[in-house]
Amino acid sequence: IVGLSGLFYLGGTGPVQADHRPFPKYELTYEKLTGHPTPNGEPGPWGDGCIRDLEAPVVPLTFFGVSAMLDQCEGVRTTVRFFLEEDSPGSPTLEFRWGVTWQYQTQEQIGSNDLTLKPVENFTYDGESVSTEQYDPENPAVVDDEGNLVRMSDGDGWYRPIHYVFEDTFGAGEEHILQFDAYVPLGAERAGMTWGTGSTGDTSGGSIGATANKLKVFPPARMDFRYVLHSEYLAARGFAQDEELTKDYDVPGLPERKWATADSGIEGTAFELIDCLEANHQHLADVSSSAPVNEIYPELPFDTLTHFEDRVGDFGFALWPWEFYTYQSGLWDPKSGLRLMNRNHDTGEIDPYLKDDGSYMALPYKPTVESLIRDIPGYRYVDNDITMFEKGKFDLESPPKTYNYLTAPNVQLRKVGDERTQHFYYTYEPIPGTFELEKSAVNYVAEDEGFTAMPVPLEGAEFELYEVVDPTTTACGLEPNLDNTETVSVCALKEPTTPAELQEALESEPTACEEKTVRKITLEGTDGTFVTDADGRFTPEGDPTLLPGDYLLREISAPGEHLILNEWIPFTIPLQDQEEPEAVQVTADNYLTPPPPETPTPTPTPTPTGTETPPESPDDPEMPTTGTNVAIFATLAILLSAAGLALRKASYRS
Repeated sequence: IVGLSGLFYLGGTGPVQADHRPFPKYELTYEKLTGHPTPNGEPGPWGDGCIRDLEAPVVPLTFFGVSAMLDQCEGVRTTVRFFLEEDSPGSPTLEFRWGVTWQYQTQEQIGSNDLTLKPVENFTYDGESVSTEQYDPENPAVVDDEGNLVRMSDGDGWYRPIHYVFEDTFGAGEEHILQFDAYVPLGAERAGMTWGTGSTGDTSGGSIGATANKLKVFPPARMDFRYVLHSEYLAARGFAQDEELTKDYDVPGLPERKWATADSGIEGTAFELIDCLEANHQHLADVSSSAPVNEIYPELPFDTLTHFEDRVGDFGFALWPWEFYTYQSGLWDPKSGLRLMNRNHDTGEIDPYLKDDGSYMALPYKPTVESLIRDIPGYRYVDNDITMFEKGKFDLESPPKTYNYLTAPNVQLRKVGDERTQHFYYTYEPIPGTFELEKSAVNYVAEDEGFTAMPVPLEGAEFELYEVVDPTTTACGLEPNLDNTETVSVCALKEPTTPAELQEALESEPTACEEKTVRKITLEGTDGTFVTDADGRFTPEGDPTLLPGDYLLREISAPGEHLILNEWIPFTIPLQDQEEPEAVQVTADNYLTPPPPETPTPTPTPTPTGTETPPESPDDPEMPTTGTNVAIFATLAILLSAAGLALRKASYRS
């Protein structure tokens, strides 16, 4: 990342003896400083509209290449340690020099060549404040003979710093530390720092060991991802449910929303949330604005939380495999020579990211489009509205030392006015389910205590299937399809458990009836009707096709003399929260004409004490106790009793 030697040199090439003057080595650290805007736009103590939060902890600043991410009023602390080992050969370095510039652009300046210089602050050398003779904040940049500021020749156009002498000689065993702070002022949309060193190689003024470095600073931008129904998303954007849609480059899928610019505003862009999709219960899963790194790359051995943030103008997804995400404080100490991207172009392999002790670096990464697909029970992923780029991702099949890209979805992060978060939608559809019908004929079998219902499978019962249609418009304006619908009256099921209840159910009026809007469904392999098999069952053919919701089975006919007690049988297909959806079990019963009602056994009348009837003679005939025979035998008994009384009287008389 750092130590970009040879970006510029000071002076010419010295005599041979310059080779015997080793230039000091260095270690570099950039750290993040905290600040925030002043209230009501006041200039503040530093005059840049910011307040320095000097009590906040200073943490390592993560950067990628020579780019870092800082918000307005935040800052970067640069610390550079220059040193020569005790056993460094050769003569001391002469006139060790250093220079730095810090500049920024406002929104109005972007696109032009204008830059505004801003001096660095708290500049120290070996812990002591640097004098204006060593760094003049009023004149930090080189000017030409006509008084024009001179720019770097590296293509970025930052100003070239003036280099002041800090050490007349720099010898073996010596070290010196430079440190300074640079803050991004309020209103700055990007900033940049250039610094460089050099030394006089000999008495003729030749330069050796010149080192230049820079840091480009951009404000942060963010993105998040929301998970919604595909049908609702289409309705919200005005697309027909059966419309064939394409992204840019004629790639099938949800069209992206237009890009926002400072001139166009944010309406209709990814900066704007789709209001109806933010209503209650519209999100199928939590909004994703971060993820553990091992969810992005499962093969990585750590779970560092990666926030979906990056610098303005960067791509939000990994263009390369294993590409680091560029904003995460406190996870590593950037030093000279540390490479974040470590793909070996000679072999095409990704080298491991190891510390000196052999352990893995817990570094943050950029997400991939695939890593953002969530496993949502009951739903399956359909599409997203992420922009397509002609160079959206790196081609992993590229030969070594080549840089080929593929058309792919990606996000170029932006900041428009105060808006800096772009919102993208991943759409899902419910997983369909199915049902299994079990049809029984119910017979009542007499038992000691009454009757027991004995269902047996019933073959040949004929049915139709209907879906219940919600006639209301959804939150995002999805109009219900009412083609081929009808209105039917669906009443509470009658479920008798005794012959008497069955008789009552046949004679009573329906209860709890509701009007339902329904549409007939023709199942695969049927003409719109279907019948139960020898086991009294029916299961639809093929893959499940019924979306979660309410349905009705309508019984058209029953075999033989079986009675249809319930014409409409409701059931519900729930969310399919298993990998293999289970069929919903639906039962339906038929009944035969009920048997004659039971005749209750008469309750005997108690006999008064002292008038008990003598026990019957063993030879007396047994009398039945039920039906009309009871009355016949009772009459005969009375007649016989009267005849016996007459005979006894005659005998007495005789």
